[in-house]
Amino acid sequence: MQKICFLLILLSNIVGYCQIIAIKDSESQQHIPYASIYLIEKDIQIAGFSADENGTINVPSQNFDRLKLSCIGYEDRLVDKNEIKGIIYLSPRKIELEEISISNSIEKLGYFTGKKGRYLGLLKDTETVVYIPNTFNKPISIKAFSMKIKKAKVTNVARLLFYAVSDTLHRAPGETLLGKDIIFNIEQGHEGLVEVDLSGYDIILPAEGAYVGLNIIECYDANGLYSRDIHHMNEFETVTSGQHFHLINRKYPSDKWINSNQLWEATGKKYSRRRDRKYFVLGAFWITVSPG
Repeated sequence: MQKICFLLILLSNIVGYCQIIAIKDSESQQHIPYASIYLIEKDIQIAGFSADENGTINVPSQNFDRLKLSCIGYEDRLVDKNEIKGIIYLSPRKIELEEISISNSIEKLGYFTGKKGRYLGLLKDTETVVYIPNTFNKPISIKAFSMKIKKAKVTNVARLLFYAVSDTLHRAPGETLLGKDIIFNIEQGHEGLVEVDLSGYDIILPAEGAYVGLNIIECYDANGLYSRDIHHMNEFETVTSGQHFHLINRKYPSDKWINSNQLWEATGKKYSRRRDRKYFVLGAFWITVSPG
């Protein structure tokens, strides 16, 4: 009898930590899709994953102490393992918008011209950003984000990224500039220009510029099935530039930024046949702005 009770307790613990959890907005009660989930053990992030399009997660049974939940537009939250319930609420983050003058004039900032570089892959669970200076030296309104891709092999669900500049050495971005999550799709078979209209989001480009790019959340094949095949990776266009601030972040498990061009300078350069090159490769990302 004691053995049976022990097994029942053990099974109940396993089931408890494999249950489906809903991530919801604490004010609207709406589900929050694609939130980032990190497993923490002894203050170290040991694994991570994203919630699905319905804002649900399946908490794994592996050892961890706490969950960290994060999503653009919300305050981060830490939840102890023994306090995990069927619903976890995130509180909306309050952002004060800076007053700026708006005009009908439109300009482009970023990397939309220049010599084309090699294509780079859009890796799942990876953030890719480039530093775009603000040549107007004042806060201005952002109207659109653009990039170019090779013919898409799969459909990507992507998150738009805008980060402040907090480090003059450009080792890592600062806080997000977005008040809400902006999710868009790159459809299978699409080729060339990808543009996201941002006119309704009140996004401000600071005077010091920003890091701009995207995070691939999901990949789906022609049958709508999740694809793990590395050969199904979509690729984006790059340009060569004297600017070398192209940063990437493999979100899970480390959530640590690296500058791919600085990494090349420090390590790959000594092994490259083109070690004397004077240019760097940057994602062909640009923004449309209204200078005011």
